[in-house]
Amino acid sequence: MRCARSRSAAWSPQVAPACRSWRLADGGQQLALRLGRRAGEHEPWLDTCAWLRYAHLDPVALGVGEAVEPGGTLGWLSPSGGGEYASTCAMGSHLHVEALRVTWVAPAGSAPGDGPFMRLSV
Repeated sequence: MRCARSRSAAWSPQVAPACRSWRLADGGQQLALRLGRRAGEHEPWLDTCAWLRYAHLDPVALGVGEAVEPGGTLGWLSPSGGGEYASTCAMGSHLHVEALRVTWVAPAGSAPGDGPFMRLSV
């Protein structure tokens, strides 16, 4: 996979059904976000070729072309109509997080459960 040099439409959030059945009622949606970084506040965004994928969100809170700020909402768990998932794809409300082309970074001296939920280095 080639990495782009600057932010482009290819960086837009990608949303699709989470299950192979392509039925939202079976397991909600998956959201793939491309991660970028910049050297300074006023510097252009650079592509890191890293992605985060979240599965079983319903609904997703982002639209095409939107960026996510730290602490921002990506979506909600459980079917938007209420209740729980009950299919061969998903049972109950839960979230899958997949990190592609990233490195897990834990602060020195930290123990499981300490600090941020997820800290990644790109």
